[in-house]
Amino acid sequence: MKKNLYIGIDVGATKIAAGLVSGKTVTTVTAQPTDAKTTPSQVLKNIQRVVSGFPLNRIQAIGVGFPGQIDTQRGTVVASPNFSQHFRNVAVCSALRKKFHKPVLIDNDANCFSLAEATYGAGRGHGVVVGLTVGTGIGGGIVINKKIFHGRNGLAGELGHITIIQNGRRCSCGQRGHVEAYASGGAIVRTYHQLSGKRADSPSIVTLARRGEQDARAALQVAATALSETLANILNALDPDIIVIGGGLSEVRDVLIQPAIARAKALVVYPELTRTPIRVGTLPHAGIVGAALLARS
Repeated sequence: MKKNLYIGIDVGATKIAAGLVSGKTVTTVTAQPTDAKTTPSQVLKNIQRVVSGFPLNRIQAIGVGFPGQIDTQRGTVVASPNFSQHFRNVAVCSALRKKFHKPVLIDNDANCFSLAEATYGAGRGHGVVVGLTVGTGIGGGIVINKKIFHGRNGLAGELGHITIIQNGRRCSCGQRGHVEAYASGGAIVRTYHQLSGKRADSPSIVTLARRGEQDARAALQVAATALSETLANILNALDPDIIVIGGGLSEVRDVLIQPAIARAKALVVYPELTRTPIRVGTLPHAGIVGAALLARS
């Protein structure tokens, strides 16, 4: 008996990753630069180029995880902060359906991560799972009984835009004081430059911090503090069964994630909340798996 196969696509500001998915198993993973700051048509061509590499005759449907504000009903990207200002109301699903003649579904990329972890990963077996992705930006998702909670306007889970400092740094969204402006990869680069006068990317700053370089350690401490306040806010507001952290910076456990978790537990309002597990995601290619789960629904 042949397994049903789906294409899961995880669109990021830097790259588009896609894979063939059956259940939680991902095979034939491929990637393509996103060219996020170019035209919408170019980004769509890059997505189509990734899809074209798969055996479409074996595919049931296509799922897409995309950062930003998504209209899941219309299949459009309403806006995406890290993309071109012209990337608005882009009909991603209809473009892919027209090209490949397959069903296509789309949702926010952090929602896809959270759905995958709730279904197969660190959140498996829990009813209310909150995902927090920490990377180029900061995203979030809320999954209740393996269903994404979208809220009234489809915008639930924008956890990267929790305000932690009144009138603080300007965020990528244009507002001020959000956690994304302090704890994302770009924010760490910015903090380090302000402290040291030097320019380095976030992986280099992490390496320097581990070697004991003072400004690098301070930059990571700023990020960990911001992240801890966000985690505490999530615990206080939602009282979930588990919080699962993903994204590229989730791998920086020693100088970012673990200090943030420890401080968050000291900030919660009730002692019971200190017992809520906060884990790093365990599922390889969670964004791809989550996108495929959209297609499978």
